[in-house]
Amino acid sequence: MPHSYNLDFVNFVDTYFPDQQASLMQDHFDRLFTAVVNSLSKDPNRKFTHYETRYFSDWYGRIDSQRQRLIKSLVQRGQLEFITGGWDMSDESCPTYQDIMVNLHLGHQFLSQTFDYTPRTAWSLETTGNSAAVPRLMSESGIESLFILNVQPDERKERLKYAEMEFLWRPHYGHLGQRAELLGHLFYDFFTSPLDLLVLDRP
Repeated sequence: MPHSYNLDFVNFVDTYFPDQQASLMQDHFDRLFTAVVNSLSKDPNRKFTHYETRYFSDWYGRIDSQRQRLIKSLVQRGQLEFITGGWDMSDESCPTYQDIMVNLHLGHQFLSQTFDYTPRTAWSLETTGNSAAVPRLMSESGIESLFILNVQPDERKERLKYAEMEFLWRPHYGHLGQRAELLGHLFYDFFTSPLDLLVLDRP
């Protein structure tokens, strides 16, 4: 599934163009979103997944109404999907409980008001991992499943051994019951699942 994610080039942009990072990042995403929408509109079988709303909302606000209507139809048909849907990636930019809530609220508010859309799936790909508060916050924002990249190596090994890469993640708040649980999936290797999709000939 084609998807977007923060790219390594950001570090170089910040190093060589420290005063232009925001505008260069927006320019990059402007080009990405334009190319994606053009591609999706040519083939109803194509799909694309995006993870945050910050750059998308800025771009969307500057395009013409005809193009906005096209994008709404792509979202309604499921060709353009948003996962997590926060203003930014919460696992890379939100150090506190309150920050995660505000981040999800801002992004979900934009998606709801613009497309009548609520993300049902989230992912967490950063090395920082997740706290026990994550399933509660995610589930209370309408998210039903969470895909995770980083766990301790020993835990990944055990989960692979006992075929427990998928699990129900319940927060440590017993009074919330099943309404606060998420279906969790641990990526087998970076962004790839299952094992037969792995590229074994790495450079």
